[in-house]
Amino acid sequence: MRPSRRNALKIATGALVASGMPFASVVRAKEGGPPIRIGYWATGVQLALIELLKRQKIFEKYGLNYELVSFADVNGNTVALATDRIDVAFSVAGPGALDLAARQRPIKIILATQAADGRLVTKRAEIKEIADLRGKTVGTAPVGSAGYAYTTAFLSRSYGLETNSYKVAGGGEARLIQLLVQGDIDAALLREVSFVQYGERLGLRSLADQRVEWAKIAGPHAIPPLGVGVAQDRMIKERRDDVVAFVASIVDGIRTGASDPALVSSLMAQLLKLSDEEAAAYAKTWPISFHGEFEDADVASLDFAQQLFVAQGSLAKAADKSSFDQSLYQDAVKRLK
Repeated sequence: MRPSRRNALKIATGALVASGMPFASVVRAKEGGPPIRIGYWATGVQLALIELLKRQKIFEKYGLNYELVSFADVNGNTVALATDRIDVAFSVAGPGALDLAARQRPIKIILATQAADGRLVTKRAEIKEIADLRGKTVGTAPVGSAGYAYTTAFLSRSYGLETNSYKVAGGGEARLIQLLVQGDIDAALLREVSFVQYGERLGLRSLADQRVEWAKIAGPHAIPPLGVGVAQDRMIKERRDDVVAFVASIVDGIRTGASDPALVSSLMAQLLKLSDEEAAAYAKTWPISFHGEFEDADVASLDFAQQLFVAQGSLAKAADKSSFDQSLYQDAVKRLK
């Protein structure tokens, strides 16, 4: 998920064209009042989460009258929040949400939903430790992305490897795996699910776990933020109970998936037409990919992340910490059933 370089309002037209018209489905769980409009990015494991929430009727369990609005584009949620087309969202790209907050849009970040999990891996027998990457080529997410910022940050701060001490090859997950197999790069930061699927098959060895490395530089219990839950300020003021119910539902859904890998595997196989092996890999890494908390460590982690984004120039300025509202999560935890 890449930090936005532009004002969310200015990119609205382009992003909406890229994502197409959002798909909305309405489920009325109780009478009275308009449904709360819930936005989400319809891709990958997030599709499994929303399907789990629907099939298990978790939103209904917390009394929500809701409308689901899906977006095919990563910036869809961000733009829809900026243009008041949705009320809340649970899969907003962290950098995009921080950009809205920094520009003082009337929103609050209320939950850390997903982590930028990953492994720094290699096939090279001569590379025994991270220090051996000096002068080598390292594959990362594209320059300017959150993944790039996180990888280069821990290499620099924990191992003294500045970006001028190795070559960077930016690319998507499939491309990085291909480059590793071809021997065109010496190491790469891959998602945990890719390491589970291909690590043994391709002879990949783990040099570092990004979540462990992030905690070293961002603080104990911090996770590298990828997706966050966001709510419009007016919703918090006017319909706080509904926003708390929304947060409780997301946390409940994440915990349900973590406790039932067979269900997650089945959903992933059905939704994305995956093989049993591929679906099982997503189920195994569900508790690593999803987070569903907003403790002090999560707020500190978001703040640390945005300082990195500002330093690399992908975020114009940092958001004020008043944009992080933990109270909704705290109230939601009390309501979990």
